Amino acid sequence: MPSAWFFLMFFAGAIRLAGPFVTMIYSMITGDMLTFAIIYSIMLLAFSQVFFCLHRGHPDKTLFSNFLSTWMAQLTANAVYPAVTTTVFVIFMIMVSILLLNMLIAMMGNTYALVIQQSEKEWVKQWAKIVITLEYVQKYVTL
Repeated sequence: MPSAWFFLMFFAGAIRLAGPFVTMIYSMITGDMLTFAIIYSIMLLAFSQVFFCLHRGHPDKTLFSNFLSTWMAQLTANAVYPAVTTTVFVIFMIMVSILLLNMLIAMMGNTYALVIQQSEKEWVKQWAKIVITLEYVQKYVTL
């Protein structure tokens, strides 16, 4: 079913009103979301290493035995260095939830502006892609 949706979106690109939006969604998913995922992964790996080092010498090993208790340990003062852990956790939450999401919104806004600015060219390009694809299929399928 998802592949049928993508196939439908390929042909929806030839419609004058929908073409630029199909191109915009595709470029947002492949460009903006991919960039966001890479930056988010780097941030997540960096902060996970910091939290690992902060909780490395904790005497209560059962506190980090499952996922829920690990999150509760982050939010409470059960760390070896509670002030540093709380500060790093606040920095992590600010950077991820505010800065990275604002960066994603700004990148998507920039993509939207570029696609709308070139909407006529995008529509003609999508129309040409469909014509070339259908001619290719017709040429090689009828042989």
